[in-house]
Amino acid sequence: MTIRKLFHLTHLDNVPGIARRGLLSRKRIDAQALPYVDLSDPGCQARRTHRRVDASDVDLHRYVQLFLNPRNPMLYRLLCTLREHGHSGELAILEISGEPAQWHASLVADGIASSSDTRLFNADDPAAFQALDWQAIHCSSWHDAARDQRRRTMAVVLVNGSLAPRHIRKVWLQKPSALRTLARQLNPADLAHCQVDDDQELFFS
Repeated sequence: MTIRKLFHLTHLDNVPGIARRGLLSRKRIDAQALPYVDLSDPGCQARRTHRRVDASDVDLHRYVQLFLNPRNPMLYRLLCTLREHGHSGELAILEISGEPAQWHASLVADGIASSSDTRLFNADDPAAFQALDWQAIHCSSWHDAARDQRRRTMAVVLVNGSLAPRHIRKVWLQKPSALRTLARQLNPADLAHCQVDDDQELFFS
């Protein structure tokens, strides 16, 4: 199966660093003591340390998480949390090329990676993408869905270590003010290879 687009959710303030260094796993960010705005849930992060893939123990903190569809419960939760704290418009969605889904070192998760119910596959396993619930991933509404369906909407590709800036195709922003903020923080060459857009198509109204 050919995956054309993947998506990463991050805080607006993280975008300049990502534009220069690429997307890094949590392990690499911590090892280099890089400043970044952490939007993750501590409870979810604690469950990502020891997961099994082909009878091997895997620490998912060594991977970069890319959603197959960004319009999912995670995006909704992050938008609500930022809005409640008076930081509406500070979320960015990075649109990534689908290439990492084909890499030997990548993993595929059939739901949110922190869940013990989620199965993990090597990306080159023929069963990986067949195991995904595409109807759940692309469903128009999951607010009243069962818990397991909500889990399956958040299927991801996990990239080992890091992802170079050249794989970023577009930065989706929620407000024109976010676009202006980012323009002040970036050098012209930082995102010369991709588009930056304040089109709200990917965000919930």
